[in-house]
Amino acid sequence: MKQRAFAYSFVAVLAVIILLLSTKESASIEPKGDFSKGLGTYLSYCWVCHGSNGNGNGPYSLSTKENPRDLTDQAYFSKKSDEDIYNIISKGGSAYNKSLHMKPMGFRLEVSDMWNLVAYIRFLSGGKIVGDFEIAHASAAEIYRKYCASCHGPEGRGDGVLVRYMPSPATTLGDRKIVSVKTDSQLYYSISGPKSIDLRVSDNYMPYWKDILSKEQINDLVQYIRNELAK
Repeated sequence: MKQRAFAYSFVAVLAVIILLLSTKESASIEPKGDFSKGLGTYLSYCWVCHGSNGNGNGPYSLSTKENPRDLTDQAYFSKKSDEDIYNIISKGGSAYNKSLHMKPMGFRLEVSDMWNLVAYIRFLSGGKIVGDFEIAHASAAEIYRKYCASCHGPEGRGDGVLVRYMPSPATTLGDRKIVSVKTDSQLYYSISGPKSIDLRVSDNYMPYWKDILSKEQINDLVQYIRNELAK
């Protein structure tokens, strides 16, 4: 009887341990990403294959037999969970019978960096942005401060913290001479994409916002650039 009671107790304890471990593992992959931080990581490690805007046409893609995944493919990524995306970033393509060129980044990046990448990929594919910032109700000034200043600089000088990853400074939106010669329509499509005109070469690193921001918000950003930054 004592042996049977011990066996039952052992099984119960083992079940609790397994439950705690599975709970811990689930908690460790809970979405916590910030896509604005993910952009910096993306430009450091991913764009050379996936392209500056995630279309899968980066310079290294010419050397691969298979085209890198188009990260703007909303239909594809709508069927993938955040955990699916996280795992392929962490474990690499070979772990899922996909391209060997997709290296496992779990040995190189922090967990938070990979979750930021997940959030940025969701941004590129037009999915939900993970984070505590409610973009749907944000003003033009709030959107600029949160998502644009990291490249264009808080005062529009093209000196944001992510510029070091780019071959040239971001557009100086605070320069009245540059902005004044552009129509509202040109500025609008520079933000929304597909762009009708590139303001500078480095704008090719700028993601498209048409699936994230409303038309009204983009128009408000245009007026914020014109009337506040470049006044």
